[in-house]
Amino acid sequence: MAKTYVLKEPEYLRQQALEAVALLRYMRVFSDGKEISPIDEDAAARYDRILEQILRGVPLQQIVELQEIFEELRQAQERRRAFREYKKRQRAFSTALGTQNRVPKRDE
Repeated sequence: MAKTYVLKEPEYLRQQALEAVALLRYMRVFSDGKEISPIDEDAAARYDRILEQILRGVPLQQIVELQEIFEELRQAQERRRAFREYKKRQRAFSTALGTQNRVPKRDE
């Protein structure tokens, strides 16, 4: 009879997955001093289900939804990076205009 070996993920990978999903699940957003929920009930239930699977020790490769979550995180990071680049260009342009002693034309 052949032996079957199950490879366990390193603990740091499980911890990273747990932190990423928990961040998405428990992220809070405030608007005008009031807390608003950035996720709907379906997403919250989905994240809770994934957190339970990770805590139970289900192998990460078997949690199919994790791939989707990490893709969402990657896209969010890309949007943040693009926004930061936009803000840098905007500040640089504003600074360049501020150092000139003239009023910019309407099309600028």
